Amino acid sequence: MQRAWGRMWPEIRKILAALALVAAVSVIVFLLVRYLGVSRASVAFLLPVVVAAIRWGPAAAMAASIVGVVPMVFLLYEPIYHLQISDPQQIFDLALYILVAVVVSRLAAQLSAAHVRAEANLLRQAVVDSVSHELRTPLASILGSATVLEPAPPIAGDRRLAGLVQGIREEAERLDREIQMLLDASRVSIDRIEPKRELVDPADIINSAVARRRRQISGRSLELEIAEDLPFVFVDGAMIEQALIQIVDNAGKYSPPSSRIRIEAKADNGYVALAVTDQGAGFNAEEYRRASERFFRGSRHIGVSGSGLGLWIAKAFLVANNGRLIIASAGESRGTTVTVLFPVARHASANLAAVTAYNDD
Repeated sequence: MQRAWGRMWPEIRKILAALALVAAVSVIVFLLVRYLGVSRASVAFLLPVVVAAIRWGPAAAMAASIVGVVPMVFLLYEPIYHLQISDPQQIFDLALYILVAVVVSRLAAQLSAAHVRAEANLLRQAVVDSVSHELRTPLASILGSATVLEPAPPIAGDRRLAGLVQGIREEAERLDREIQMLLDASRVSIDRIEPKRELVDPADIINSAVARRRRQISGRSLELEIAEDLPFVFVDGAMIEQALIQIVDNAGKYSPPSSRIRIEAKADNGYVALAVTDQGAGFNAEEYRRASERFFRGSRHIGVSGSGLGLWIAKAFLVANNGRLIIASAGESRGTTVTVLFPVARHASANLAAVTAYNDD
């Protein structure tokens, strides 16, 4: 009983504060009626409703709107100082007041909730920025030290020590990837995606992404097929590279070590198409439908490390650069093809021709 009362008391205090505000407004309206002859001040009773909704929530606002009916009828409706309603116009005014009070309380409550969400987003971004900064520096030191130690003869010659150093490096790399994913997810969540577009060779994006994830897909047979006549695209290269890294990561993560991963790039009807095909777990119907949702992970992959943010981040980065992400799978255990499409912009081609001409001169 005492515990339940402890949970209810904060809400009761808010309602009591709203009622006290109604009482204060009632006193002011009484003075206006008594000494200044004011007869139309019903709008004053909306003030406690708005204040209660903003400061104390919808329950307090609703209490203020209901209780406010009593002093409004008592002080403003003829005959005054009586709780009596006889005129149909008064009934209409009272119904209109209640309707407006309910709407205002809901709108004010939504405004307050939006303000809380905005503050939460700012706090979350501050925490993410702080944590990522504080983690990145020591993590870079750990990763650098492990990379230097791993090939050292005293370490490489001792199987036990070599295994320990390799484990440190691999876990540091994994933590670095998770931090980067957290930062990317934060950018997407608070709508801070602002691409810095420039003319980029898609082959450079592919080669860089593969180089950065070569270790994660080691053991798989990697096939690269990049068309020689591939046109440049007008995108944020770093953003697209990060999106492609997420796709390559998934290809390695959800396919067996001895399988094949194929990356193909070609021009297709005014688009540049980058396709990553694996021979891994594939998608069932539910996974296919929810593949691009944030934090979604299929029940088949509980034992696989990850946060379910990869494709969601990749899609957000691609859409910000006027690209598209297409997922195709023949079913469970039958592999997946993730295709990225970018339009070949006319002005990008014109700019490329101008740059080429300038360099030739």
